[in-house]
Formats: sequence, structure tokens, C-alpha cells
Amino acid sequence: MPFVPTLGCVHPNCLEVAITDVFNMSNTANFLEYDKDIRWYSQKKETVLFEYIYQDDRQTIVPTVLNNDYIKYYRYRFGYCGESGLKDLQNRLSRLFPKANTQVLSFNTKENLEYDTIIFLLELDNINPVPKTKIKLFSETSKTVQSTLPDLARDEENSGFSFIYDRFLNGFDDGDILVSVHNNKINGAVAPLKIVKDAIGQNTRFPPFFGVDSRYRRQGIGASLWNTALSWAIDKDVKYIVLQAQYGSPAEFFYKNMGLKPLGGVLRS
Repeated sequence: MPFVPTLGCVHPNCLEVAITDVFNMSNTANFLEYDKDIRWYSQKKETVLFEYIYQDDRQTIVPTVLNNDYIKYYRYRFGYCGESGLKDLQNRLSRLFPKANTQVLSFNTKENLEYDTIIFLLELDNINPVPKTKIKLFSETSKTVQSTLPDLARDEENSGFSFIYDRFLNGFDDGDILVSVHNNKINGAVAPLKIVKDAIGQNTRFPPFFGVDSRYRRQGIGASLWNTALSWAIDKDVKYIVLQAQYGSPAEFFYKNMGLKPLGGVLRS
């Protein structure tokens, strides 16, 4: 599973370089240029606790700390293993960070788990999507229309659009936003669209928020946004896109209907 501590999911071809980059950069509080969180923060807040990395013949556990009050355990399992290694590591770190909250992120593509988050990879070679003329750039719509972007957040899975709109109002340029508009109201959006070079120099796109108002689903709006966003990416020589969706969410079913294949998933506990 190509999921790198503090960084997230990467293209499988980038895994070795990305891990090396993260470990080399971890104690500096500086961002890698292809870290998706560079969009939102001024410095990297999560670092790897190198001296506490645990490994046996069935698992590797990489602990990280966020602001000294949040510990994550990235647990890569190779088949079935018990909880002793994890529990021992948690006990050691609980003495160092007695007030810290904790989270375990488990990865194992060999088990049939109902993951909390599914990771998808879309290669853009030989894809020829047809952009839809009814999809618009957010920047080209009226202020009245723009003000309706947070309305998408009425659906819990679309909550990120309220955050994106707040960023827009505060003058942040996070990238292009594509929207579907009906009766002067936004009923679907993909945002923000931002290109970056990955660990080995390929163009990729940061994972955006993608959603359609639940009252307008199953009307082709999602497919129109999808095709237009893909066309946007291909025009800018993007080679692939890594996406993620909550297990059982409309986004997961949509991505699968669009032919994407899961790389695996993340089980959070």
C-alpha cells in the first residue's frame, strides 16, 4: 500500500523516493513541494519519531507526532499479526506524551477489510474525456452564484466546500474551481484544482474536494464535472491522479462506476 507517513498516498512508482524524502525532511518543519498539506499550512506539523519505529516479521509501525499532542501509528501489516507490538509501542509513547490523543492507521491489501478510506489511482494516458460546456469556472460566475458554494456543505460528505469558500473570501488562491450551476445556485463542484510535480518529477494533481448536492444526484452532474476536470488535467499534462473516498460514500461508488480501481485502503482506529 503506497501510503507514506505524514504525506499520504502516492503513486506506487514514487514510493521509495517519497519515503526517503519524508524521512530526510521530517525534523525540519519544512514541506516537501508535493505534500498536499502545503496548500493549507505555513509549516509541517507532523514529524516521524524515528527512534520508535517498530518492526517484526509481520509488520512495520511508524509513529508520528503532531504538535506534541497527537500520535499517529502507521501500521503496515504483512498478513495476520497480533496486537502485542502495537500495544508495547503505545505504552512506551504514552509515557512520553501522557496527554496525547492517538490514532492507528492500518494498511493491508491482502485482507478483506471494510476500510474507512479507499484509495484510487487514475492514470491519464489514453483517456479522452469530453468536457461539458455547462460546467463553469467559479471565477467566471457572479458573486451571487459564488456565495452559494457553501450550500453544498449541507451534505456531510461535502463539508469541505465551506472551507474552500472561506479560503476564497480570505484571498487565498488555492487553484481553479469547477462548478455546475442551476437557477443561479451551485449544485456541484470540484475544488481546488492544483498541479504539482511529484517525487520523481511527474505532473500530478492534488486531490480536490468533489461533490454534488444530494438533491441533484443521478442527473449526470457528477459525470459532467468529472469529465471536465479530467480534460482540465490532461490539457496541463497531468499524468495521474490519486483520489480517496470514505468507505460506502457516494464518492466511492462514483469512482468505481467511472472505472477506477482501488489501490487499497486505510483502516483508522
